[in-house]
Amino acid sequence: MSNQKQGKALGAADTPPQNDLPALGEFLRQRMAEQDCSMRQLSRESGVCTASISRIINGKQPAQIYHLQAFSTALGIPMEQLLLAGGAIGTQPMNENVSFILDTIQSILFHFDINIYTVVDEVEQQLKKYEGYAKTEEGKEMIISQFHRKVKSINGTGYMVDYLHEFYRLFLGETAGVQEKAVLGSVLLYFILSADIIPDYAFPLGFLDDTIAINLALKRLPHLFAQNSP
Repeated sequence: MSNQKQGKALGAADTPPQNDLPALGEFLRQRMAEQDCSMRQLSRESGVCTASISRIINGKQPAQIYHLQAFSTALGIPMEQLLLAGGAIGTQPMNENVSFILDTIQSILFHFDINIYTVVDEVEQQLKKYEGYAKTEEGKEMIISQFHRKVKSINGTGYMVDYLHEFYRLFLGETAGVQEKAVLGSVLLYFILSADIIPDYAFPLGFLDDTIAINLALKRLPHLFAQNSP
C-alpha cells in the first residue's frame, strides 16, 4: 500500500498512534528475520520507502496507521499484533478500548469506502438474529461441533481468539444465565457462520467484524467479564 492511499482519517484516526518505538522496531526486525526479508524487500512489498522503514525500525520515526497496514499485508502479520507491539492498544480488556479501536478501524476502512459505524449497525442486526438460534439445541450443537474447527482453520491467536475461547467456556458453563448465554452464543455463531459484513477485499482486516461483535457483547455483559477477562 503506498503513502498516496492513506486518505483522510476520521476522528481520533487523525492522530498518529502512540507508538512504543523500540518495541515496534524490535517486533518488525524479528518478523523480518524469520521471513528472511530485508528492508529493501519489505519496501518493494509494502510500498513504504526503505528510509522510512529504517527509521521506524530504529525508533526514529513513529509508524502511522497506513504504515502498519502496509506491513501487515507485506509480512502477513495481523494488525492487532502490530498495534499491540506499537503500544497503540494495551493489554487491558477489549471493552476499555472500544472508541480507539473503532476510530483506528475507520481510518483503515476509509480506503475501501466502508463506514465502520454502518458495519457496527449491521453486526448488531446479525447478532440479534443469532441470539434466538443460540437458545436452541441445534444452535448449541452448531457451536460445540464447529467452534474449535473454525479457530483451527484460521490459525487463530491473539486477543480476539482469547475472548472467543472465554465466550465458549462461559456459554457451556454454569456461570451465565439463559439470556447471557444467548448473547455469548450469538457472537460464537457469528464467528462460525462468517457473515462477512466486511468483504474479503478489505484484507488484512480479516475478522474485524468478529472483533466488533465481541466488543458489543462485552458492553452488554460487563458483569460477566469483570473477573473473567482473558
